[in-house]
Amino acid sequence: MASMYLEDCKVGLKRTVGEYVVEQNEIFEFARRWDPEPFHVDTEAAKASIFGGLVASSTHILAIRSWLIHKFPDKTELIAGLELENMRFVAPVRPGDHLSLTIETVESRVSKTKPDRGIVKNQLTLTNQKGEIVLTSREVILVARRKGIEERC
Repeated sequence: MASMYLEDCKVGLKRTVGEYVVEQNEIFEFARRWDPEPFHVDTEAAKASIFGGLVASSTHILAIRSWLIHKFPDKTELIAGLELENMRFVAPVRPGDHLSLTIETVESRVSKTKPDRGIVKNQLTLTNQKGEIVLTSREVILVARRKGIEERC
């Protein structure tokens, strides 16, 4: 697995990974423990809801998003997550959905106070098998620079 440092996170870089298949039992199990709303844990109640059927909870969708981030073949040399911005749950995630994640770098810069690291802002888009967007967000992360690069600057 290759490493991606700040220097590799160029504005406009776009990568996609997937797929993750959402299983009905997984929706039930996750929701029973973390978000037991009727439209997440009861198929009949879900049919009567505004969703018209069973849907995954927002926290479950975020967990899937995080899992997919770790499936990219190039590992970002992440120091820390700093912020999630403009998170939108655009469409429901249903049993049987096949999800994929696209990450596009929209900003990348060296830290003003620590030259061995930098700040990267990525636009994340989670889509289903129909190409429908189910989640969008921006993440701000702290990323390592290549060892010794600060001496060359």
